Amino acid sequence: MLNNPDNFMKASGLWVIAQVKLQASKFEDLSGFYLLSDNEMVFINSKKALIAINTPRAKGYLSYLDSEDD
Repeated sequence: MLNNPDNFMKASGLWVIAQVKLQASKFEDLSGFYLLSDNEMVFINSKKALIAINTPRAKGYLSYLDSEDD
């Protein structure tokens, strides 16, 4: 789902990760990558997925996002 070109499918895959809290570097990296999406639903769900995963790696992606806000 995460590699599907359709943004709804990507957002749905990220939602699943957030609900199940899948802790795998592959999912952390894809969720981090989608923080750069210009699609709002994909961006929001990628952030939710990283928050749910809650590993140091996931937190690193989120801290990068926070530093971009400065």
